[in-house]
Amino acid sequence: MKRNKTAKKIISFIITLAIVIALFPANMAKAACSHTFRWEVIEEETCTKNGTQVYRCSKCKALGMGANSYQAIPKGHKYQWTEVTHAGWTTPGEQQQKCTRCNAVGSKKTIPCLVDQLKSDPSYAYKNIVFATTTKVADSGSNRHGFLNDIAPDGKPYDPGYGDIPGDQTGTEYQVRDWYQATSNGKVLIAVFRYNGNPEVALKLATLSIDAANNNLIGYTMGAKRGESDPNYSTYSRDYKGKQRRWQYLKTLRSSGYNPAAIISESDQDCSAGVAANIIATGWHMGDGYLFSFAGHDGYNDTNGVTTKNITQWLGTTGRFTCYTNAGYKGVLKKYFANDSFYKIDATMLTSSQKLLPGDILLYAIIKNGKIDAGHVNVCVTVGSGYTK
Repeated sequence: MKRNKTAKKIISFIITLAIVIALFPANMAKAACSHTFRWEVIEEETCTKNGTQVYRCSKCKALGMGANSYQAIPKGHKYQWTEVTHAGWTTPGEQQQKCTRCNAVGSKKTIPCLVDQLKSDPSYAYKNIVFATTTKVADSGSNRHGFLNDIAPDGKPYDPGYGDIPGDQTGTEYQVRDWYQATSNGKVLIAVFRYNGNPEVALKLATLSIDAANNNLIGYTMGAKRGESDPNYSTYSRDYKGKQRRWQYLKTLRSSGYNPAAIISESDQDCSAGVAANIIATGWHMGDGYLFSFAGHDGYNDTNGVTTKNITQWLGTTGRFTCYTNAGYKGVLKKYFANDSFYKIDATMLTSSQKLLPGDILLYAIIKNGKIDAGHVNVCVTVGSGYTK
């Protein structure tokens, strides 16, 4: 009997010792933990129900504030401001709060019109042009070099009308100048194409056009393919052999991240190729694929031969523009793009600059036999005098 009691005591001691040994490392580890306390969400809140968070050690899970370690996460909506309507040039837009979880709507606020936004922004770099007292256009070829009796620096004549030397040799091949209703050679304003979406896109087209006009590395050329038999060909055309040099601006624009101000090598364009390139650059900057793919542009190749005769077709095809013209010219323009909803009749847009806005594309032409015989195109870069300045 005594022997059994001794055996039981031994067994009890062994069990107790085993428990102590088993618990000892855990207790030591807990005592040795250099706690890293933080709030941890254990139940997410919703719009209608509180959640729960606990303040505890991320390593050993010890509570950091005793009974106060558990706290509620208040229920409620997670609002985010969303744009309901874009601010127009002279009309305000609207933003509204919307819950990202349940779509409940909250407060509303007014977005100032774009004119007021630009005027109140002290850092806006284009203010002196966009709000000029006389309406301005970014215009290519208006005073190009290359007249018959002009002499290049090497003593040889420039190629008349074509612009033999890449880049702007006079500072006026591509320039910001006053708006005009007709060119000196008889082309009259027959249409104004206006971007019909967010006016910030049209403003981007205007500012890119300003940057291009102010960069004297971008010049003017008529774009004809010069024959290599011309003795001045290799001298003046440089690496543009066999190319239509009017698309060189688009190529240099791509390599500069579609930023005309960042172009550091000479290139040429003509009026329609320059406008097309700036439309493409606008699409790239503003995320508008229809503009970026203007006239078949794919990011690598030239467009499908945009000219002043077919630019109406390409602008209409984007679905992004409205054409303002008069009844007579509408009949001519519909031969190039027939969709009647594309056109709005407003003859005053062709005889005065008061209603023009930055980014408006202006088409001038000589009409013969009901078709465009010769044309010119430029971009308005100023808020017209008919709007409050």
